[in-house]
Amino acid sequence: MDWDPSVGDRRQHLAFTGLDLDTERLEALLDSCLLAPGEGLMHFQEDPFADQLGR
Repeated sequence: MDWDPSVGDRRQHLAFTGLDLDTERLEALLDSCLLAPGEGLMHFQEDPFADQLGR
């Protein structure tokens, strides 16, 4: 567990299994989903899920 009292759980774990899994392609795809430097919560000034969650 990697629990931080101020931000909570800071880790996500994914497991992939499959025959002939192209790990390099999978890693490149996952890396492309990461935020770039300078991106982050500032892009989400409003909660995009507020209506669905009744906030």
